[in-house]
Amino acid sequence: MGTGLPKPVTSLPVTRQGGRYFKVGMAEMNGWRPKMEDAHIIHMADNGGFFGVFDGHGGDDCSRFITERMKEELVAKGLPANDEIMRELAFSLDQEFLDTMRPSGTTGTFVIVELPQVDGGKHSLRIGNVGDSRVLLGKADGQMVEGPGSDGAMTTDHKPSDPGETERIIRTGGHVQIIKNVARVNGDLAVSRAFGDRSYKQTGGPGHADHPVTAEPEFLTTECDPTDFLVLVCDGISEGSFPNREVIELAAESLRQHGDPGIASAAICRRALDRKSMDNLTCMVVMLSGGELEPEEELLPGQFWDCLSHKRFKEPYAAMAQRAGHSLAQVVEKRFDLATKELRALEEQEDLGPQECWLYFSETENPTREDKIQVLREELAMFVEGPPASLAVEGSAARTEWFEAFVQSASVCADAMDPTDDFLGLTKRTVLPSDVDFSSMTPQLDGDDSPVLGKESQHPASDSVHAVRVAELEVVRPAVDAHENLEWNDKLLEVCGVVGQVVQEDSQDRTSLVRFIDQDLEAWLPVETLSPITAPFPLGTPVRVASLEAVRQAVEAHKLLTWHDKLESLCEAVGTVETEDSGDGTTYVLFGPPHELRAWLPTESLTQCDMEAPMTVNEVPVPVE
Repeated sequence: MGTGLPKPVTSLPVTRQGGRYFKVGMAEMNGWRPKMEDAHIIHMADNGGFFGVFDGHGGDDCSRFITERMKEELVAKGLPANDEIMRELAFSLDQEFLDTMRPSGTTGTFVIVELPQVDGGKHSLRIGNVGDSRVLLGKADGQMVEGPGSDGAMTTDHKPSDPGETERIIRTGGHVQIIKNVARVNGDLAVSRAFGDRSYKQTGGPGHADHPVTAEPEFLTTECDPTDFLVLVCDGISEGSFPNREVIELAAESLRQHGDPGIASAAICRRALDRKSMDNLTCMVVMLSGGELEPEEELLPGQFWDCLSHKRFKEPYAAMAQRAGHSLAQVVEKRFDLATKELRALEEQEDLGPQECWLYFSETENPTREDKIQVLREELAMFVEGPPASLAVEGSAARTEWFEAFVQSASVCADAMDPTDDFLGLTKRTVLPSDVDFSSMTPQLDGDDSPVLGKESQHPASDSVHAVRVAELEVVRPAVDAHENLEWNDKLLEVCGVVGQVVQEDSQDRTSLVRFIDQDLEAWLPVETLSPITAPFPLGTPVRVASLEAVRQAVEAHKLLTWHDKLESLCEAVGTVETEDSGDGTTYVLFGPPHELRAWLPTESLTQCDMEAPMTVNEVPVPVE
């Protein structure tokens, strides 16, 4: 899990659903991540309910697919009657997603609540978990019901370091590697159970449970009182210094004060950010009593700092607005009005209620009232004097147009930014000469008669170019600060936990220049913060290309690949791997007669296969270096 923004996106879309038997509130926050990848399920039925939180990784394709399909199955077939039916549903939906050949994966934790058999009786809870999200059970007085799982949760995190998970991973053809004190499946994935993640399901089998990474849920059945409540959280809530018992205490306190699970969920996300979580944040609170909740959908707009002109901040800020059905201009207007009221309340020492208080974020520990006033003044200074007095009606079309113009002007500023701002080589005091051409580090093709599709200007990387994964923020920041030739730059937040390519090494001061494709930047980093990435397909491995639909979708979604009609002839064909670029997730494949082509393809569009007559590189002319 890496970070990627200059400041966190703190907007909170809040969803509330009331009914005959339940009151449910769910809040989510993008936080420091480049994109929100979580999804959720709230399904109420006459005989109970299904509630789930799904934490995506490597994109949101898998989390969205699994939740949408599971909702369809719940509507069509009702609540799964037992654990075996639920297990088969998990495997079935996982296979459906794998068949799409789309990248990404997701963890998932869920609760099936069955109603009491008699009035005043206990609810039955069937809890399932795939990965490292958690289900907590709390009492009205703020005590947590102690479960058998992680930090007293009802669920146990599925980590490669767990002895049972380690044994299963090795037995099914995978391995566990410790990278900077974090156990990872095949040296990469930090969870051992998940939906999707196709590359970790190529060995073992044939059963769905017999792969290094599996979507098999682990189940627990228990009972609870009707006054108890459930809290479902993604691992972002737990990754900082926010123990499960404190989560329950905060939820219970909020429910006593407001009786609103939406407010309680938002408070938990807010507290997790304050406790230094760097991940996406999702929390769902389920009350086991019925009633109406208003409003059903709400957006609590977060600070936009001075970063609205920063593309990497603006895009996720706008995306969180869209998740709540708002345009960027509408949210900026709402934030301006809220920040204005909040500033006035702080200056006059008034109380505006809980929602406004959650919307303040400061990197200062325990900020004072004066700290908050200063930050809010800086935020509002972006607008100079704000909209004219003639546009006093909040939410009016004319007033929103004024904020639309403001947003557009900020976009112009972003487009005018010097592109060299993203070159982090300048954070190193002993910089390279200004005339160094990094493109020359990748040899160019010369005299090759076979077409190279996609990356026409690139040839298989030299031995000096290799893929690495950067350590997490808590490792990188101290290492950079301690290095005599490096200076910290907040843009390094974008590459913590990310895969890149080493393009140059400086053995004298033990630093490497790493290129990050998706982030459009290069950075000097201490070598001890870098871990080598093992390629999934060794040189000469026979691979089969996916279907036309899957390949075209993967190519068009890739930042460095361009669709070429000749790729159609390679779909479902067999070739051999010549090299891989783990930094951007592509593989260079040789196809013999009748194709006689070499092509860069997304690695996720390839599967290892057997080939009766393996091709050799002699079947197609090879460029002479």
